[in-house]
Amino acid sequence: MAEKKNHHYVPRYYLRRFSITKKSINLVLRKSGDVLHSCSIKHQCKQALLYIDADVENCFGSIETCHCSLFTKIIAALDMGSTPSLDDASKTTLYQAILFQRLRVPKRGQQAVSDFHKLYKTALGEAYKHSSPQEDPRHFTLSSAARSLTDFCYISDLSIRYLINTTCYPFITSDNPVVFINHYLENIKHRGVLGLTTPGLIVVYPISPKYAILLVDTAKYEGSYKDKNIVHLDCKNDVSKINVLQLQNAGECIYFQGDSDADYLRKLWHAHSNNLSANESNFSILTNAQEANDVLMLSFERQLPVLLRLSFLYCSPLNERAYQFTRRCSLTEADKIHRKVSGDFRLSIEVIEKHLQNQNVVVNSLAKQVAESLRQLTRSEARQPAPASTG
Repeated sequence: MAEKKNHHYVPRYYLRRFSITKKSINLVLRKSGDVLHSCSIKHQCKQALLYIDADVENCFGSIETCHCSLFTKIIAALDMGSTPSLDDASKTTLYQAILFQRLRVPKRGQQAVSDFHKLYKTALGEAYKHSSPQEDPRHFTLSSAARSLTDFCYISDLSIRYLINTTCYPFITSDNPVVFINHYLENIKHRGVLGLTTPGLIVVYPISPKYAILLVDTAKYEGSYKDKNIVHLDCKNDVSKINVLQLQNAGECIYFQGDSDADYLRKLWHAHSNNLSANESNFSILTNAQEANDVLMLSFERQLPVLLRLSFLYCSPLNERAYQFTRRCSLTEADKIHRKVSGDFRLSIEVIEKHLQNQNVVVNSLAKQVAESLRQLTRSEARQPAPASTG
């Protein structure tokens, strides 16, 4: 059996739901806005040996099969006009499938390497030019994907809503289709607000041109969505707001189903092309002047430049001055689930860990060098004499 060299980070079963022929799909290039028709699904959202090894790709393929079955069940129920009936095991699979998709894309590894180099450069200064490490982003992507198999338990308290699009505008998708956004904490700029346990987190995941899944922290948002598990969207503005999330979150491509929707996609792109997100994380290093050994590396994903104003879901965003770090829920129950699913997916995780061992040795060694450089840097700053008083 030939080894799979092209690893897909968005499953083909998923893209087929946005295709009429199930073999080709229409797309918009995020950078230029060019519309391309009838592009082979086989060649979308793939990277050569992204997951390093055929064993890992096969493990992911088995996991995808389980996820595909669940989404097929959900769509079939919605097609029948019924609310999908999910037992605890199915809900677990749904949360896992959504987080797995979010954390398996190449962007995760690219951001991690970028942050690591910023840290290394800050710590070593001029010496960085002569000792810059060459990490492989794929290892970080793989590590991120592996974590999702168990870390989904930290979003399992979010309520599930099914969005049914009844307008003439379709839901669209992208090569990075799971969107995290936080309307409640949109005023907070100095730290990350998209963490798995952050209050106000919203997750949006379109699963077809007609249906999307919404995960929401109901404690922070009001609106008609609270009254029912299925929300019918008859407002084109709501659909376009959700579609803009895909446009902003995409890496390279936005996908849509019908040829007749091309003009709508062109207009949507032109309306937002001057404000497309840079898809970069915020990075800073903070030192505590009172304790010279305290060094904090702060890296977080920026919110998308979208004000999410929906007719069926709203809140009063928290004022920045009132912000205090809190978690959405106690970690006790989530940790129990984490321990259980860690056992359920032990085989898959062991396969992945086997291919990360050598990389971890390199990363840990570099991290120790960086930490020591930072400690020396802060000690030096602490020893500087205070400026003379001019009073």
